[in-house]
Amino acid sequence: GLSELLQHSERTGDKVVLVGDRNQLQSVGAGKPFERLVAKEEAVGRLLSLSENYRQKNPVLQQAVSLAREGRMRESLDLLDGVGKLEEWQDAYERRLEVAKQYRAGTLILTGTRESRDVINGMIRDRLKENGELARGSSRRYTLKWADEDGVKHSASRELAVGERVTFLEN
Repeated sequence: GLSELLQHSERTGDKVVLVGDRNQLQSVGAGKPFERLVAKEEAVGRLLSLSENYRQKNPVLQQAVSLAREGRMRESLDLLDGVGKLEEWQDAYERRLEVAKQYRAGTLILTGTRESRDVINGMIRDRLKENGELARGSSRRYTLKWADEDGVKHSASRELAVGERVTFLEN
């Protein structure tokens, strides 16, 4: 694992560069080695931090992202609301349906729960089928397996079609 890699690099004098965002992705694996290494390097002043925003080209969106990154969510949301970039739906179904309608290739959708992810993915998939972006009659059912953060193993059956995009985060 990571420990063996770091020990080997120390013996051979090789340099190991670890890249990640502890505010965006939780540490993976037993003992949370990335998180511990970040805390150690930060404590001695050797942590490099990338803070320039290259994604947002619009100055208002850049400022909103900067405020959010600093934890100033109310100010970020107020800024977005002030320029008409904030929409709110109280009804969960309507909110999820609107997210699905706005989906385009390359869009990143973040949800708070697996349940909401599955519902939104289903809505997007239905829309892609209607638009002919997923091949009709090409679907096959697969069993996907994963372990949650407590190590409890789960499985779910998913139908996948030609043209569908699947991202695996682990082997």
